[in-house]
Amino acid sequence: MGIINEIKKIGWEYLPSCELINVFEIGIPIYSLEITCFCNKTGTLPSIQDTILRLVDQGIRKEEIPLLMGLEEDLNIFTVAYNELIHQEFIKRRGMLSDLGREYLKEDKYTRNIKKVNKIFIDGVSNTYFRSRENFVNSRNMRGKNIRDIKMVIERPNLKDLNFYEAKRIMNKNEEDELVVDLLEIKNSNVFYKRAQIAIFYDKKSEKNYYLIFDRLNMLTEYDEFLQSKDITEFLNLEEQIYDYEYSDKVKKYREVVFDKDNVSDEYDEFKQIIEKSKDIVRIYVPMIDSLLPTDSLIETFKHKLNNKIKIELFFTGEMISTNYGLLRIGEIEKLAKKYKGLKISHLPEYYPMSVSDGKLFFCIDFYKHIIINSNKDINTCCSVGSFLTIEEYNQLDLESVVLLDGLPIYTNKKHMEMDVKKIIDEFYLFDMEQRKNNRKAWLASSEEINENQDSLERLPFVKNKNDYEIMLTNLNKFFFETLKNKYRANYFFNDFKNYYPKLQKIMLKIRIYRNAVQHIELSDPEDRQSLKDFLKEDTGGSYPGLVDNGYAKMQYLILNELLEALREERESLRKVE
Repeated sequence: MGIINEIKKIGWEYLPSCELINVFEIGIPIYSLEITCFCNKTGTLPSIQDTILRLVDQGIRKEEIPLLMGLEEDLNIFTVAYNELIHQEFIKRRGMLSDLGREYLKEDKYTRNIKKVNKIFIDGVSNTYFRSRENFVNSRNMRGKNIRDIKMVIERPNLKDLNFYEAKRIMNKNEEDELVVDLLEIKNSNVFYKRAQIAIFYDKKSEKNYYLIFDRLNMLTEYDEFLQSKDITEFLNLEEQIYDYEYSDKVKKYREVVFDKDNVSDEYDEFKQIIEKSKDIVRIYVPMIDSLLPTDSLIETFKHKLNNKIKIELFFTGEMISTNYGLLRIGEIEKLAKKYKGLKISHLPEYYPMSVSDGKLFFCIDFYKHIIINSNKDINTCCSVGSFLTIEEYNQLDLESVVLLDGLPIYTNKKHMEMDVKKIIDEFYLFDMEQRKNNRKAWLASSEEINENQDSLERLPFVKNKNDYEIMLTNLNKFFFETLKNKYRANYFFNDFKNYYPKLQKIMLKIRIYRNAVQHIELSDPEDRQSLKDFLKEDTGGSYPGLVDNGYAKMQYLILNELLEALREERESLRKVE
């Protein structure tokens, strides 16, 4: 974490009475514009064409020029060069010099008007025009790197709103041969992001936050006006999860142990070094908070230790996160656990402090508060606190390794699972028949029809891994949700169907959310991300199935049995309506 200490030193030069309380990565929006321009192009002719032009000016006939140039045996070269001069209008078709040709001989260069597409970038915050060879990141890549994007301050530019003078000045900088004289149209417009760091400093006397933006160790002063004149919380997209741990018995006990000790300044470096130096087995607890999830660098450390036969037990703690970045990070850990038998992963729904132990060294990191935006739109946060513990102090934390999913049953054999699937299919047709009897909207028009996706449901896999789990959810979603949506549109499912059959609608929605989470990794709708967290809390106490032994197999048993029960109960309710 050396960069944070350096940012702290630089910040103190400008804000000597303030304390650095947080640094996180941001993406500054950059408009990338491809603009069709009208340019004055200047240049010189190739030597062979230059010579031909000068001989024509002296009145030499076309037939004689190849002899004078020694090209009598290479007439094709001469013919191509001569015709190109006619095409470019330096020579008239009758073999006489044109006005453009005479101007060229006078100036030893030519000038002509051309159309050309130039690329220019506009900073979406500072409105600065510039050209760059830097590779900016797109929004998709940002979500995978826990970079918070700043919302646009200026609207997407159109041609009439462009600063023509500034755009031409930037395009013509260091350009001599093709000078832009006019802008004709914006051919393409895209948004990218420039990675930077925003540092939050806190003044205890005034109780105010101050912000500085850095590109690594270079302070970007061009954003000072923006930081001073705008309410920055309106422009920062903070997806950090908010937890109130103040009244947790675990946290109280933790703080009794840790906060009276001498704090470690580079706590994350210490945390990583314990893992790097471990010789046998290392146990790690990581809270489900975006900024604390294993980074690419830490994952590489895991790989190195696992390749050297060092065992790792990794416990994620706290409520299931629902941010896209968090889901992507968890996906990376799942892949790692699948590849290395020495990595054991679990998810404990109760929060525990971030800690690591190799059996000899015991180290913990925690916070008084996490990043929040309060009612006054102030960003409140607190630096992390890291401490070494004795084995007695470490044991006082009561770090557990029991996961609620451990108590859930699984199908002991494929035949048992297939019998339940057959029951679900039978119940579906009985339920659909009851819908038709009550003049309700049904999947099928008559008892003679069959669901078009029945084959895929009958071939439901006996779940052993994530791929099986994904196929199961996809096939269930096709059979129930997709066929209903295709016939009556999604609006019916989320309204009337929900009112008529709340239990069945709930399990169908759950299947859809679980399927989207495992298949797409990213959930673009915030409501879907919240639903994912709520469903997991209800089904597993909040444990993520991919982070639990046999988690996906246990989820198959849970989902199929809940679906079967919902179909039976909703069918019985329909019979009572009759």
